[in-house]
Amino acid sequence: DVLTKKILSLFPEPPTWLFRFGNSGDNIVENAGLLRDNSFDLMSNNRYCVITTATRFPYDGFNNGWEDAQLKNIDWDVIIVDEASMIGLSVITYILHQRPDTEFIIAGDPFQIEPIVHAEEWKGQNIYTLVNLQSFDPEEQQKQLIPHIYQVENLLTQYRSITTLGYIF
Repeated sequence: DVLTKKILSLFPEPPTWLFRFGNSGDNIVENAGLLRDNSFDLMSNNRYCVITTATRFPYDGFNNGWEDAQLKNIDWDVIIVDEASMIGLSVITYILHQRPDTEFIIAGDPFQIEPIVHAEEWKGQNIYTLVNLQSFDPEEQQKQLIPHIYQVENLLTQYRSITTLGYIF
């Protein structure tokens, strides 16, 4: 909902290509008319931006479950995964494997909340542990990342707290 509201704030009227798939607990998102469920005919649009959760990717979609309209089968230009530290390794690797020709942007802080998992062996594992991202120092990242030297862009602005706390941290 935070991302949806940020995009909404950039336009005088809600864009016709922006959709929030699933539930929302935010009055602004709900009142903007962006909420869609699996009965929505997404394929009737020539362009769209769908905001949803990563956990819906393997099983959910549009057009009442029509196979080509499932999230995992749509030919996306870009998939952005935010708050990646909280997404289980099985979910994020499935998304990456299912859409290998799609551009991915994986965003989040590797040192934030880890995924909630049921198997003890998966505890503490996420996309960042998979690629061995353990440092925000660009030189250290170049030495550590596996199996490739992925492009990592460190953001220099924090948006989550008041400025004073951000500087202290």
